[in-house]
Amino acid sequence: MMKSYMFNFLSGLITVVIIFSILLFGARFAMGNSTNLGNTTEALVVGFFLWSWLLGGMNTLTWGITTEAEQGTLEQLYMSPYGFKLVSLAMLGISFLSNLLFTIPLLLIIMLISGKFLHIDVLTVGFILFFTILPAYGLGYVFGGLALLYKRIQSLFQILNMGVVAFFLLPPGVLDIIPFTGGYHLLSMSMRGNLGLLQLPLPKVIILMVSSILVFLSGMWIYSLIERRVKFLGILGHY
Repeated sequence: MMKSYMFNFLSGLITVVIIFSILLFGARFAMGNSTNLGNTTEALVVGFFLWSWLLGGMNTLTWGITTEAEQGTLEQLYMSPYGFKLVSLAMLGISFLSNLLFTIPLLLIIMLISGKFLHIDVLTVGFILFFTILPAYGLGYVFGGLALLYKRIQSLFQILNMGVVAFFLLPPGVLDIIPFTGGYHLLSMSMRGNLGLLQLPLPKVIILMVSSILVFLSGMWIYSLIERRVKFLGILGHY
């Protein structure tokens, strides 16, 4: 799809870069020559990078199920001998890899625009990203289930896309149990403080891993409940 509709892919990348530029230069205009501007710019770069990843994670199943239902191919996925659960996990795995083609160039571009070149330890950033994005896939299952039942939930999903940013604004501490918040602060510590995985606070890393896995599994469970209801109503392929 990305290869076939390359113009749309590049347009999306340019649009996100424009949004970041508006945020960056808007913050610089508002803060003037404040001494905290450097820290604000670094936080903005990390937050925008993570936000882009999270949107990709949450969008995969929700938009995927909606599109398959519109095109009349959703039932074909359910007829797979592997079962839809395994098919959906494969979709998420491919989504994680394909997001690299979008977010890595995006990160390089926004660092170039902002003039802030952050430290990127591939192992550390990849590890934290995986467990930070895992709950997004769990939410993707929940909203995918709602899309399966109600067919069109774009308005609600748009609110969620913007609401994720609020988790980045929460202070570190007890609220680290929220995966997006804990993951953002750990990612920020690594990229802004030049810290490796073993240098990060172990309790915070463990909390991130456990809470992320629980949210992901909970999302799959909720999807199963909604899926059972949809099959009972006989509206799986209906749109």
